[in-house]
Amino acid sequence: MPCHASSRGSSLVALAGASNQTVNEEVEALLTWKSKLDSESRYTLSSWNGSSPCSWRGIVCDPLGSVVSLNLSNSAIRGTLHHLNFSQLRNLVTLKFGNNSLYGNIPPSIGNLDKLTHMGLSLNNLSGNIPTQVGLHAASKPVKQTWSQPTIKGTPPAPRDSHSCTNVGDNLFVFGGTDGMNTLRDLHILDTSSHTWISPSIRGEGPEAREGHSAALVGKRLFIFGGCGKSLDDDEEVYYNDLFILNTGANLATNLKRQKQEYEAIISSSETDLHENEAESKWQELKDGH
Repeated sequence: MPCHASSRGSSLVALAGASNQTVNEEVEALLTWKSKLDSESRYTLSSWNGSSPCSWRGIVCDPLGSVVSLNLSNSAIRGTLHHLNFSQLRNLVTLKFGNNSLYGNIPPSIGNLDKLTHMGLSLNNLSGNIPTQVGLHAASKPVKQTWSQPTIKGTPPAPRDSHSCTNVGDNLFVFGGTDGMNTLRDLHILDTSSHTWISPSIRGEGPEAREGHSAALVGKRLFIFGGCGKSLDDDEEVYYNDLFILNTGANLATNLKRQKQEYEAIISSSETDLHENEAESKWQELKDGH
């Protein structure tokens, strides 16, 4: 019996040692990358300090303290991925950098992430190809499809149908539709990384209330065309052939960050209740081709 106990104890010590080495490498890789970003990005990642990354912004760890998820979507991060050593982040399962200001080539070292199953790099200025070996290891495993219902933060849109729902990076833009009695023209954004509904403050006049319209994303521009509404004069059906464009890239990350901070401040205050439609949603048509 003492022999078995000693063997087990040695195994645990070896496992802990290996885990500590992995975490140290992950910390080194992340802090080195942070140091190469611009000052505003470093400020955004101000929680990235010390030797335990599990409490850092955008980081999720496994039970041994190793980084398995790096999600900095909509964080206004500016810089390249050149200085992020992915070979030191080999336990990553999720990597999401959507809707930031990253530029330069996609580093081939991403191909070392053989456990990666979820990756999002859209709405940046990155170039090059994603290494073909990414996801091959995960793809060889049986896929389990499981429904789940997440805990939602923020105020969701009113019940509706015949609306549009467009994927913009890690966000879903929901516009218009009908509640069964009236057509709608409100815009709501779901941040899928935090399951938070946001009512954005956007300038300009947008589409009339409508349902059954088309919506498509081209680059960072959301195009809304056509649909059916009701005449203000006689409540008769009106079919539209107009086109509106929403520049989703115009300070979207800043807008989302501010809305989240406002929501968290309201929730944390015992004197204030969260009211629906705090900020009236308005549309901004594309100007000057930007």
